Amino acid sequence: VTVEDDFAFSDVSIGFHTALASAVEFLQRVHSESEACRHLAVVMLPAEHSGSLTLQASYASGEVDYAALPEMFGMPDAVRMEEFEHAANLLVRRYHNKRHALAAVGAIQSGVESDSSAKGGGTASLSDRFLEMLRARLAREPRGPDGLAGQVMVHHTHTLGSGTPLPCDVILGKLTGKLMVDAALSGLSRCVVCQWKGRFIAVPMGFAIGRPKTVNLRSYGPRTMSEKYLLTPVPSTTTPGRFEGVSEFFG
Repeated sequence: VTVEDDFAFSDVSIGFHTALASAVEFLQRVHSESEACRHLAVVMLPAEHSGSLTLQASYASGEVDYAALPEMFGMPDAVRMEEFEHAANLLVRRYHNKRHALAAVGAIQSGVESDSSAKGGGTASLSDRFLEMLRARLAREPRGPDGLAGQVMVHHTHTLGSGTPLPCDVILGKLTGKLMVDAALSGLSRCVVCQWKGRFIAVPMGFAIGRPKTVNLRSYGPRTMSEKYLLTPVPSTTTPGRFEGVSEFFG
């Protein structure tokens, strides 16, 4: 079970749809608050390995002006910083035009080395980098009643998916649980059962947890959604490679 949908070789992780519904509701609630209070709001969503929850919740809510995904760590550092600078400018323009703005950030704990980390200053996560760039941009704004000083509100989510699960997650959990028992009784060990490309398969444990799934920004769905937010062009679809060590299970 992972609300980030980062389980390898699975169409969707158990609990993801419940977390997605909660995240959309949370984003819409924060948007209403930022609109009423004239805030520039930043929402941190769980994204240790995958930005799927951040991207889909932002797109489905219809209220997010910019979404930052952990997959941006695949960009060269200079390109990512340019992307964040453009994003900060976009949010400032949105605030001045509408008197509110909303960004969603895939908050991860593991980070990449920054200039300060090379000197022993530690690592900077995606959320750290994004907030640094946003605050640097806001520091150039004029102060006063119409300024942005003191108007940034950062919201953290800690309980996504902790409520009543959606029926689709309940059904998937029950089916997967039964197949896990059947797999163990048939002699398959050190594997997990996932629904992948519409079929239930047995995946070696090392593959399932050793290669977390991330958002493929080159595929149609994620690319279409991300085009609303990302300011750096993403190449079109490429042919995926073959995966070894995965066997179909119970048809």
